[in-house]
Amino acid sequence: MEYLSKQRYDEIMTELNHLVNEVYPNVRENLAETASQGDRSDNAGYREAKRMQAKIISRLRI
Repeated sequence: MEYLSKQRYDEIMTELNHLVNEVYPNVRENLAETASQGDRSDNAGYREAKRMQAKIISRLRI
């Protein structure tokens, strides 16, 4: 079992709130925008948005 200091807990919660309320909605919006641009197989912006989405989801799961 790992114990957290109040300061570390606050840092984690701040990062979580930032990811959930600011970063992830922007990533979802960007993903939807790039997906609507047509063929996804040749769309570098779409692939980058998917990578960013996976990165954010991975960070949220930790």
